[in-house]
Amino acid sequence: MASTGSRARPESHPRRFLPPDPRVEGPYRFTPQLALRLGILGGVALLVFGVLFFRLWALQVLSGPQYLQAALDNQLRSVRVEAQRGQILDRNGHPLVTNIAGTAVQLAPSDLPKTWAARLDELKRL
Repeated sequence: MASTGSRARPESHPRRFLPPDPRVEGPYRFTPQLALRLGILGGVALLVFGVLFFRLWALQVLSGPQYLQAALDNQLRSVRVEAQRGQILDRNGHPLVTNIAGTAVQLAPSDLPKTWAARLDELKRL
């Protein structure tokens, strides 16, 4: 007896078969109506992703220089700090301690020019 790749059932146990139940619908089928619904759903999803992609592209490519300039303008911030108290005077009204306005500058070495002459010129200007 040649084997066809499937197991042969013994003839002593016939295959059991139940008649179809009229209360149960048939198996789930891919109907044209279902294909239309899936097509519309796929089209809506494609449209939403297309709009999202276009908006991200517009932000990156079209408005990129504007946001870059805003980021660069945001790097330097001047903050005016008022002195907490005035001069300290002795009993004769002569100042012992006075307030003098000063400027504090923070600079990262990586922001300086690479050549020594340009770096020295930049530090002198600061």
